[in-house]
Amino acid sequence: MRKHHVFRPLSGLGLLCLFSVFVAVVPAVPDVQAQEDSCFGYCTKMIRAIIDDSSASSASYSARCINILQEKARAGDAQAQADLGCFYSEGRSVDHMRRAVELFRKAAEQGNADGQILLGFLYLQGQEMGFPKDVRRGMELFHKAAEQGSVIAQIWLGMLYSDGQMGFPKDERRAVELFRKAAEQGDTTAQGFLGLCYFLGSGLPKDERRGVELLRKSAAQGNKGAKTALCKLGVECW
Repeated sequence: MRKHHVFRPLSGLGLLCLFSVFVAVVPAVPDVQAQEDSCFGYCTKMIRAIIDDSSASSASYSARCINILQEKARAGDAQAQADLGCFYSEGRSVDHMRRAVELFRKAAEQGNADGQILLGFLYLQGQEMGFPKDVRRGMELFHKAAEQGSVIAQIWLGMLYSDGQMGFPKDERRAVELFRKAAEQGDTTAQGFLGLCYFLGSGLPKDERRGVELLRKSAAQGNKGAKTALCKLGVECW
């Protein structure tokens, strides 16, 4: 985990989604509901991979999954709209990107956190994505996702405030508040960031003991960033 430098400005939504899409027919599953459920949540996993600064595993988007997402999205399912938007965002044509934006917007308007984060990202990136830049609108969407309890939004906002990136004002205290909210939900990455803030006295009074405690708690749950941070800080190497 690199203190305040885990987040790197991304060059495009394709990097955000980090798709390796394989269109193939998969064997039928007896539990139809379980099969449908397995088609959801890919955007969440990919955004999570970026926050954790880790490589994302390949997705297996079967033809059936795409059909399910299209059907659910048409029926107004917000998560299906966000996930299908991620699929379309990998397309190289303007039409594909236009479809992705439309789906992200629909999902965001229904309060879907993934949709809010992805649409907010587009507003923050602006012309790099062929999209009108609007930092204020982007911040608003990220905050909406964070306020409804999205740990992904809370952590990403914390990183943006921590470094003052992508038009966000540098505000280490606010970053700490966001990391704390996510950490209180049991998120190991947030625990690691909060631990670093305590250890280095960033945005709150320095408390190395508390910092190490949080880093160890995160590392004990398998967080690789926390393990790396403990080693680089000279505390212990796993």
